[in-house]
Amino acid sequence: VRYGSFLEKLSVSDSRRTKIASVITDVFVQRNMASRDISAGKATAVTMEEMTSTKYLRQQLIGVLNNEELSEFDGFELNYQKVQLRNNFNSQLSLTAPALSEVNREIVLAILMKHMGAGQTKVSSSGGDAVNESQRQLQALMNARREIISQLDQEQMQETEKFLNRIQSGLMTSQSMNE
Repeated sequence: VRYGSFLEKLSVSDSRRTKIASVITDVFVQRNMASRDISAGKATAVTMEEMTSTKYLRQQLIGVLNNEELSEFDGFELNYQKVQLRNNFNSQLSLTAPALSEVNREIVLAILMKHMGAGQTKVSSSGGDAVNESQRQLQALMNARREIISQLDQEQMQETEKFLNRIQSGLMTSQSMNE
């Protein structure tokens, strides 16, 4: 379902589309098997983390997509991640800051996506690198907070702080688990 629109947009023959869809399906089958192996103690979470990455799927698609199609895949993935992140932020914002006006909600979302959105520089998520990534995200949140403060009045900022504090708490918990 996730890749249906990507497959539809490709200018390829039906047989190539079927072959590409088959590669994507195979990766999802591999992920399902890895998940079962983890539950049975036959594999590690590292294996699953690697298999669920976009990079892994992209590697599998290299054999069936040309460079232009791979670029389309990269664009699709980046946009998908941005949409998912924005929807997640919007949902959490609605729950934690219900008194925030619609106009200010859009301002907060735009600023958060600018500073913390998908496509920002990432660090791999093992050991010290995960701590560095958490620190980068905390810094991005602080930068976003400074910009949001300049855009909202005090009452709306107090409402927004509930949401920002929740994000900060999650990031700090993540960081402490990786130290």
